[in-house]
Amino acid sequence: MEQPRIAVLCGGPFAFQSIMTLFMEKYLAAIAIGSQDMQAKGMLAAECERMTIPFLDVYAKEDVHLLDEWLNTIKPDYIFCICFPYRISASLLNQYPQRFFNFHTGPLPAYRGPMPIFEVIRNREQTSAICVHLMDDGFDTGDLIFEEPVSLVLGETFPSLTVKLAERAAIAAMNLAQMLEFGSRLMQTKQDETQAHFYKYPKENDLTLHWTLLSAVECIALVNACQGWSKGAITQLHEEVLRISSVSPQPLRANFVEKPGTIIGKTSTGGVEIVCADGCSIEALSFQTDFENYAGIALEDIGLVAGVVLGELI
Repeated sequence: MEQPRIAVLCGGPFAFQSIMTLFMEKYLAAIAIGSQDMQAKGMLAAECERMTIPFLDVYAKEDVHLLDEWLNTIKPDYIFCICFPYRISASLLNQYPQRFFNFHTGPLPAYRGPMPIFEVIRNREQTSAICVHLMDDGFDTGDLIFEEPVSLVLGETFPSLTVKLAERAAIAAMNLAQMLEFGSRLMQTKQDETQAHFYKYPKENDLTLHWTLLSAVECIALVNACQGWSKGAITQLHEEVLRISSVSPQPLRANFVEKPGTIIGKTSTGGVEIVCADGCSIEALSFQTDFENYAGIALEDIGLVAGVVLGELI
C-alpha cells in the first residue's frame, strides 16, 4: 500500500514536532498555518521551502476559504488539524469525507472547546490527553479514533503541560498515519453526549482570583492555568489591575482568620503570603502589570506588604 499523503493544518509551534515526525517518515504533503505570529509563520515557511513542501498562510478566519483551492490543488489523502484556530467549513469537510482528523488537546467529550489545557489545569485534573477524532460540522463532536493519555504532576502549568501534549501529539500523528497506511479500517467510537461539556474561550472573569470564593488549591491551579499564555491570574492592588504570574505548588499554612486576599507578609523565598477563602494561604512568587514584571525585593516597592487586601475585579 502506498504511503498516505497528509496535509497538516496547524496554529503554530505546538504542531512543529508532529510536522517533523511526519516529514521524516515521508507522510507530509503540505502545511497550512492559521496564526498572526509572524515569527512562527516565518520559521515554518522557511522550513517548508527547505523541505520543498507547499505552504499556505491563513492569516485570519476570513481567509479560511483559501484552503478550498489549496487542498484541491494538492489533493492530500488526509488532513490533520493540530491546534488550527479557525473553523473548517462543512462544504470543505464534505469534499473530504472521513479524511479530516482533529488532534484535540484535552479529554473528550468532557473538555470540548478552544482552551482545554487551561480548563484541565484549573479544574485540577490528574490526567489529560491528546484525543484524535474525525471532524464533522460541530465543535469537537466527531467520532473518536483513539486517545493518548498524559499525566499531570503537582504544580503543572500551562507551558509544562503544553510541552507534554505536543510530544504526545507527535506520537499520535505517527500512530494515525501508520493506521491509515496499514489498517483495513479505523475503529470509530461515538462520543458520550451525557458526559459532554463545552468550555468557551476564557474571559476576564474566568482569569480572576476571587479571593472570597476560591480555596488555596483553587487559587494555585488558576495561576498555573494562566501561566504562559496570559500575564497571570487577575487581582487588584489599590484599584489597579495586577496579575499573579507564578506561585508555589502547595498551600503554605491554614487557619487564618484574616479577610481573604490579605497579604500576611513576605516569605523567605522572596514571595508574598496571601490568605484564601478557606483560611489557607498561598505563596505568590511573581506579579505582572501591563508594563512591568515584579518579584523579590521589588514587591515591596509596589505596595505588596503585610496588611494590604487584594481585591477582585467585578
